Amino acid sequence: MYIHERTNEELQQEVLELRKEITTLKTTAGRSITRSNCPENISEETSLRLENALQGGNMAWWEMDVLTGGVTFAKRKVEMLGYSPENFKHYKDFTNLVHPEDYERIMSAMRGHFQGISEHYETEYRIKAKSGEYIWFYDFGSVVKKDANGAPLICTGFVYDITDKKKAEEKLQRSENMLQMVIDNYPGVVFWKDRQCNYLGCNQSFANSVGLKSPAEVVGKTDLDMPWTSTETNNYIKDDMAVMECAKAKLHIVELLRQFDGREGWFNTTKLPLRDSGNQVIGVVGVSNDISTLRSAEQELINTNKELAFQYAEKERHAAELVVANVELAAQNVEIEEYSAELVATNKTLVFLAANLQLVHEKERVNLAREIHDGLAQLLVALKMDIGMYKKKISKTNEAIHTEEVIVEMEQLLIQVDNANKTARSIMNGLRPEQLELLGFVAAAEVHLSTFEQTHHIKCIFKNTVLDPIIQPDQALALFRILQESLNNILKHAMATRVTVRLTTIADKLVMEIRDNGIGFDVTRKCRSDSYGLIGMKERMKLLCGKLDITSKVGEGTMIRVEISSLHKCVENLN
Repeated sequence: MYIHERTNEELQQEVLELRKEITTLKTTAGRSITRSNCPENISEETSLRLENALQGGNMAWWEMDVLTGGVTFAKRKVEMLGYSPENFKHYKDFTNLVHPEDYERIMSAMRGHFQGISEHYETEYRIKAKSGEYIWFYDFGSVVKKDANGAPLICTGFVYDITDKKKAEEKLQRSENMLQMVIDNYPGVVFWKDRQCNYLGCNQSFANSVGLKSPAEVVGKTDLDMPWTSTETNNYIKDDMAVMECAKAKLHIVELLRQFDGREGWFNTTKLPLRDSGNQVIGVVGVSNDISTLRSAEQELINTNKELAFQYAEKERHAAELVVANVELAAQNVEIEEYSAELVATNKTLVFLAANLQLVHEKERVNLAREIHDGLAQLLVALKMDIGMYKKKISKTNEAIHTEEVIVEMEQLLIQVDNANKTARSIMNGLRPEQLELLGFVAAAEVHLSTFEQTHHIKCIFKNTVLDPIIQPDQALALFRILQESLNNILKHAMATRVTVRLTTIADKLVMEIRDNGIGFDVTRKCRSDSYGLIGMKERMKLLCGKLDITSKVGEGTMIRVEISSLHKCVENLN
């Protein structure tokens, strides 16, 4: 009998017998077996006999001095690992080779025996051989000598090489796991019973169908324990017994099966005799597939074919009508194409006219700004100077007049004149920003954002990634007007605390993005008919052959994105 075929009880019994034999030999020799004299004090014949027995059983003995930790191993034990006895003088020389996952289990078992918790020291572990491979040992031992207080002094035992046994167990376990995995992944129901129709096992699908969590809960039950009706139970048992008695498979049994939740379904079942290694029938195996969907599909297919036949006749009739309709549509398409060509030409003309109209408006704004500057602004400045001189004059006179009253009046006039002057300059800058013509769009935008931030206390950030921006005057004006209108809308509606303007280029297009952190709005809702600001921005982009997109979500702010190329090219194309 090989070691991996023995049970633990048989191994323990053999160890006890060997230990008894060693004890007898010790008594005969008249002294204890220690590290220095264990092998030498046994007679040569008995020693050879013991060694042959150990080698035949693939075993080896060991002994440990509990107080010093010193150990003596039989030559056979160290040879199993590929070492020599000189490599093992202390128990740590041995435990250092133990697999890290097994170390604590060994030490716990040894401590438990030394403390009297267990009668013997018994454990299994992996130990690293000189070749680098881990070998499985079964270790069994006990204390054979104690001091006057009962404390352990000497512990002896035997080890068995159970590597082959472990490999066989692992291989068997892998096979069982693989078989169970295959069965559990089978979409249908699988089960097997013994001769008395008791369930021996099943797959997960079967367990689910009867309302149990795992196949283990099915083992030992019968069809009487299942959610079948009495008629169904009798039919199932009758089929099982027939298969076992005749030792022949019964194929394609179409039957109605009741689920644990009360639902019923049609199943196609095949039952085969379950045989042992001697080809004797020991039970029955069943494989069942749910064909409820298939049966429903068959009926639906019949109904569908009838419906298709009717629809085909209808389509034939409609086809004849479509031929006539297609002829009429062809004539209409010719008219539509002619009309579309006229619309394209009209739209092109309208765009061109709108562009010219926009330019005229801008020129008028420039003229208006110049008139205000040369007229109203200079007049107000002169008036301010005159009033100031008058204030100084009346302040120095010695006549008995109400000087303080006149000074107060003059102060009020100065404030009004100064406000009028500021208003005139604001109008001029709004109609035609000076920075836009003198410094270009980038500088004008920075100044405008800075003024907006100081006036309304809304944080403004300007990011320009265009290294050498060359922006045409008409483009600059359109971008500036869109920036102005966007800031006005943010001030009126967004309730924002931060605005970020980003100017960059993508491919050959100039892109400006204006983003705020305000309350946002639903872009799917139609704009108000009087939203002239938004309409104006879109018209400006249309004239420049550009693109304007608005993205927003309620509570997440709004972003306006503008893309333009060259207005001159667009106008050229219109011509």
